[in-house]
Amino acid sequence: MNLEATPMSRPWRFRNLILIMIVTLTGTLALGFASPPSALAQIFSRPKVEPKQTPSRRETTQRRERKSSSRKEAAAKEPEPAPVRASFDNPVDYCAYYLDVDALDDAYVGEPTPEWIRTAMPPMSEAQQIFWRCGSGRIMACQGPMGSDSEGGRCAKASDPKLADARGYVGANWNDITGYEARFKTGDVAGQYLGERQSLAEGKDFSEDDYIVSLNITGGALNEIVGEVSYATPSEGGENGERVCTSRLRLVAVSDTAISLNQESESRRKDPCRASRQLILQAVGSSARLQSFEVRGSRRERKMEVWFY
Repeated sequence: MNLEATPMSRPWRFRNLILIMIVTLTGTLALGFASPPSALAQIFSRPKVEPKQTPSRRETTQRRERKSSSRKEAAAKEPEPAPVRASFDNPVDYCAYYLDVDALDDAYVGEPTPEWIRTAMPPMSEAQQIFWRCGSGRIMACQGPMGSDSEGGRCAKASDPKLADARGYVGANWNDITGYEARFKTGDVAGQYLGERQSLAEGKDFSEDDYIVSLNITGGALNEIVGEVSYATPSEGGENGERVCTSRLRLVAVSDTAISLNQESESRRKDPCRASRQLILQAVGSSARLQSFEVRGSRRERKMEVWFY
């Protein structure tokens, strides 16, 4: 028997296809009524994709500020090391390096007031003290009652601009004591005696042959010529008059408090520069006290006393 499909069998196939579709649709509808609506929606819908969140401009700015703040905090936690300052334990070296210092700082690591600074100043009572500072590389010292460095004190800055020096202090109250440091010597002559000084003594207090007007100590060893002294005739009012002569000075003795000098003059005339004079020079602060003696054999007579500045 020939089973090959005939034209009459095609409608039957079509009917079977329609029947299958009806059964499938009926089953689907029945499943829809039996299932929750959300489950059915998930079956026939695309999965929902959440849009990417883009931060607002304000949020972005805040984040940048927080990052910047964090970087600043990190930098603050690791400060750069401060530059190392040169330190000195000797006032001379300290002032020579820093030049102008009104109040000592941590760059000075020495004794607050070294003994040689005390020696350079006039004797003082227990109620007084010494203040020192650096001025143009020099050691300037002032002596006064406790607290004299406070406002209005003699060692403080001047309240009257007319009395103030370049650093604002009363210059008359401060002494330059740089040369008093023990290292500053020329031969056997300590630094406090070196240099040229002028006399402020009034001529009316001395006779013509006793009036010394200038003293210059250049330094040297014992028994050597270490300087010279000049005399002048006093004039009315105590002013220096005509200069009489200049005598050389030979160092004959040195002690902790003074030096002894002999005058030597080429002149044979009886004048202020005769060689019989012996001078005792004592440093007191930034000034110097000079006593002149006439020597006759074993006798020594004091002829004058004068201060040099």
